[in-house]
Amino acid sequence: MHGQNTLTGKIRLTKNKRTLCNYKFEEIKHSMQDTLMYNFKDQGFCESEKRALSQPIREKLFQYKHINPKQIQKYANQLVKEINQLDQDIIRIEASEVGAFICLAAMFSGKLSKQKDIYFELSSFPVKLFPRELVKKTSEGHAHHINICLNEDCWLKPFQTLRECPEYMELSGPIEEDTSFMGLAA
Repeated sequence: MHGQNTLTGKIRLTKNKRTLCNYKFEEIKHSMQDTLMYNFKDQGFCESEKRALSQPIREKLFQYKHINPKQIQKYANQLVKEINQLDQDIIRIEASEVGAFICLAAMFSGKLSKQKDIYFELSSFPVKLFPRELVKKTSEGHAHHINICLNEDCWLKPFQTLRECPEYMELSGPIEEDTSFMGLAA
Protein backbone atom coordinates (compact mmCIF):
# COMPACT_ATOMS: atom_id res chain seq x y z
CA MET A 1 0.00 0.00 0.00
CA HIS A 2 3.04 2.23 0.40
CA GLY A 3 1.30 4.94 2.41
CA GLN A 4 -0.80 6.30 -0.47
CA ASN A 5 -3.83 8.14 0.85
CA THR A 6 -6.91 6.54 -0.63
CA LEU A 7 -9.26 9.40 0.14
CA THR A 8 -7.31 12.35 -1.26
CA GLY A 9 -5.93 12.82 -4.75
CA LYS A 10 -6.13 14.21 -8.26
CA ILE A 11 -7.59 13.19 -11.57
CA ARG A 12 -5.31 14.36 -14.37
CA LEU A 13 -4.89 14.51 -18.10
CA THR A 14 -2.23 11.94 -18.96
CA LYS A 15 -0.32 14.00 -21.52
CA ASN A 16 0.35 17.29 -19.73
CA LYS A 17 -0.61 16.23 -16.17
CA ARG A 18 -3.16 19.06 -15.96
CA THR A 19 -5.43 18.45 -13.00
CA LEU A 20 -9.11 18.10 -13.88
CA CYS A 21 -10.37 17.37 -10.39
CA ASN A 22 -8.94 17.45 -6.87
CA TYR A 23 -10.85 15.34 -4.37
CA LYS A 24 -10.77 14.94 -0.64
CA PHE A 25 -13.03 12.68 1.40
CA GLU A 26 -13.25 12.57 5.15
CA GLU A 27 -11.89 9.36 6.62
CA ILE A 28 -14.75 7.26 7.92
CA LYS A 29 -14.25 6.47 11.59
CA HIS A 30 -14.32 2.81 12.45
CA SER A 31 -13.74 0.54 15.38
CA MET A 32 -11.60 -2.56 15.50
CA GLN A 33 -14.80 -4.61 15.32
CA ASP A 34 -15.67 -2.99 11.95
CA THR A 35 -12.57 -4.49 10.37
CA LEU A 36 -12.85 -8.05 11.65
CA MET A 37 -12.76 -10.76 8.98
CA TYR A 38 -16.42 -11.54 9.61
CA ASN A 39 -17.43 -8.19 8.07
CA PHE A 40 -15.94 -9.15 4.70
CA LYS A 41 -17.55 -12.57 4.24
CA ASP A 42 -20.06 -11.17 1.72
CA GLN A 43 -17.22 -10.44 -0.74
CA GLY A 44 -16.76 -14.13 -1.57
CA PHE A 45 -13.00 -14.27 -1.00
CA CYS A 46 -11.23 -17.55 -1.65
CA GLU A 47 -8.91 -19.00 1.01
CA SER A 48 -5.73 -17.41 -0.37
CA GLU A 49 -7.46 -14.00 -0.50
CA LYS A 50 -8.64 -14.40 3.09
CA ARG A 51 -5.05 -15.07 4.17
CA ALA A 52 -3.91 -11.88 2.41
CA LEU A 53 -6.53 -9.68 4.13
CA SER A 54 -4.25 -7.83 6.54
CA GLN A 55 -5.59 -5.29 9.01
CA PRO A 56 -4.48 -2.29 6.88
CA ILE A 57 -6.20 -3.76 3.80
CA ARG A 58 -9.40 -4.44 5.76
CA GLU A 59 -9.31 -0.81 6.95
CA LYS A 60 -8.93 0.35 3.34
CA LEU A 61 -11.81 -1.89 2.24
CA PHE A 62 -13.96 -0.51 5.07
CA GLN A 63 -13.33 2.99 3.71
CA TYR A 64 -14.36 1.92 0.18
CA LYS A 65 -17.48 0.11 1.40
CA HIS A 66 -18.65 3.13 3.41
CA ILE A 67 -17.68 6.04 1.19
CA ASN A 68 -20.54 8.44 0.54
CA PRO A 69 -21.87 7.95 -3.03
CA LYS A 70 -23.26 11.52 -3.02
CA GLN A 71 -19.73 12.86 -2.55
CA ILE A 72 -18.46 10.68 -5.38
CA GLN A 73 -21.30 11.96 -7.58
CA LYS A 74 -20.46 15.57 -6.70
CA TYR A 75 -16.87 15.11 -7.87
CA ALA A 76 -18.01 13.10 -10.91
CA ASN A 77 -20.28 15.97 -11.97
CA GLN A 78 -17.34 18.35 -11.63
CA LEU A 79 -15.18 16.00 -13.72
CA VAL A 80 -17.85 15.67 -16.44
CA LYS A 81 -18.07 19.46 -16.67
CA GLU A 82 -14.27 19.79 -16.98
CA ILE A 83 -14.02 17.04 -19.62
CA ASN A 84 -16.90 18.39 -21.70
CA GLN A 85 -15.32 21.87 -21.72
CA LEU A 86 -11.95 20.65 -23.03
CA ASP A 87 -11.09 21.71 -26.60
CA GLN A 88 -9.80 18.27 -27.52
CA ASP A 89 -11.38 15.43 -29.44
CA ILE A 90 -9.14 12.79 -27.86
CA ILE A 91 -8.71 12.94 -24.10
CA ARG A 92 -6.59 10.66 -21.93
CA ILE A 93 -7.21 10.69 -18.18
CA GLU A 94 -5.46 8.91 -15.34
CA ALA A 95 -6.66 8.29 -11.79
CA SER A 96 -6.20 5.83 -8.97
CA GLU A 97 -7.89 4.75 -5.76
CA VAL A 98 -11.10 6.77 -5.08
CA GLY A 99 -10.27 8.96 -8.10
CA ALA A 100 -10.98 5.87 -10.22
CA PHE A 101 -14.43 5.61 -8.58
CA ILE A 102 -15.06 9.25 -9.55
CA CYS A 103 -14.05 8.50 -13.15
CA LEU A 104 -16.34 5.45 -13.27
CA ALA A 105 -19.23 7.54 -11.92
CA ALA A 106 -18.57 10.10 -14.66
CA MET A 107 -18.41 7.39 -17.34
CA PHE A 108 -21.58 5.67 -16.20
CA SER A 109 -23.50 8.94 -15.78
CA GLY A 110 -24.38 9.21 -19.46
CA LYS A 111 -23.36 12.89 -19.36
CA LEU A 112 -19.95 12.76 -21.06
CA SER A 113 -19.75 14.21 -24.57
CA LYS A 114 -20.25 11.58 -27.25
CA GLN A 115 -18.23 13.70 -29.70
CA LYS A 116 -15.00 13.07 -27.79
CA ASP A 117 -12.90 9.92 -27.54
CA ILE A 118 -12.16 9.67 -23.84
CA TYR A 119 -9.59 7.18 -22.55
CA PHE A 120 -9.39 6.43 -18.84
CA GLU A 121 -6.37 4.75 -17.26
CA LEU A 122 -7.50 3.69 -13.81
CA SER A 123 -5.47 1.87 -11.18
CA SER A 124 -5.44 0.54 -7.61
CA PHE A 125 -9.14 0.40 -6.80
CA PRO A 126 -11.60 -2.42 -6.03
CA VAL A 127 -14.01 -2.22 -8.97
CA LYS A 128 -16.29 -4.79 -7.31
CA LEU A 129 -17.08 -2.28 -4.54
CA PHE A 130 -18.22 0.45 -6.93
CA PRO A 131 -21.59 1.71 -5.61
CA ARG A 132 -24.57 0.48 -7.63
CA GLU A 133 -26.47 3.76 -7.22
CA LEU A 134 -23.79 5.57 -9.26
CA VAL A 135 -24.49 3.50 -12.38
CA LYS A 136 -27.01 5.47 -14.43
CA LYS A 137 -26.19 3.59 -17.68
CA THR A 138 -24.95 -0.01 -17.67
CA SER A 139 -22.11 0.54 -20.15
CA GLU A 140 -19.56 3.32 -20.29
CA GLY A 141 -20.42 4.58 -23.77
CA HIS A 142 -19.25 4.05 -27.34
CA ALA A 143 -16.57 6.75 -27.39
CA HIS A 144 -15.27 6.12 -23.88
CA HIS A 145 -12.56 3.58 -23.22
CA ILE A 146 -11.17 2.20 -20.01
CA ASN A 147 -7.98 0.47 -19.01
CA ILE A 148 -7.75 -0.79 -15.47
CA CYS A 149 -4.20 -1.65 -14.57
CA LEU A 150 -2.38 -2.98 -11.56
CA ASN A 151 1.20 -1.95 -10.97
CA GLU A 152 3.82 -4.24 -9.51
CA ASP A 153 3.18 -3.36 -5.86
CA CYS A 154 -0.59 -2.75 -6.04
CA TRP A 155 -2.42 -3.74 -2.87
CA LEU A 156 -5.12 -5.42 -4.99
CA LYS A 157 -2.86 -7.95 -6.70
CA PRO A 158 -3.78 -10.88 -4.42
CA PHE A 159 -7.53 -10.09 -4.63
CA GLN A 160 -9.00 -11.30 -7.92
CA THR A 161 -12.45 -11.11 -6.32
CA LEU A 162 -12.17 -7.33 -5.82
CA ARG A 163 -11.03 -6.83 -9.43
CA GLU A 164 -14.18 -8.45 -10.85
CA CYS A 165 -16.75 -6.16 -12.41
CA PRO A 166 -20.10 -6.10 -10.57
CA GLU A 167 -23.08 -7.54 -12.48
CA TYR A 168 -24.80 -4.14 -12.62
CA MET A 169 -22.20 -2.58 -14.93
CA GLU A 170 -20.28 -3.54 -18.08
CA LEU A 171 -16.66 -2.64 -18.72
CA SER A 172 -15.26 -3.09 -22.20
CA GLY A 173 -11.60 -3.42 -21.26
CA PRO A 174 -9.79 -6.07 -19.27
CA ILE A 175 -7.95 -5.50 -16.01
CA GLU A 176 -4.29 -5.57 -16.96
CA GLU A 177 -1.32 -6.24 -14.72
CA ASP A 178 0.80 -3.50 -16.21
CA THR A 179 1.59 0.14 -15.49
CA SER A 180 2.06 1.25 -19.09
CA PHE A 181 -0.69 3.05 -20.98
CA MET A 182 -1.72 0.21 -23.27
CA GLY A 183 -4.03 0.48 -26.23
CA LEU A 184 -7.36 0.79 -24.54
CA ALA A 185 -10.22 -1.46 -25.43
CA ALA A 186 -13.22 0.16 -27.05
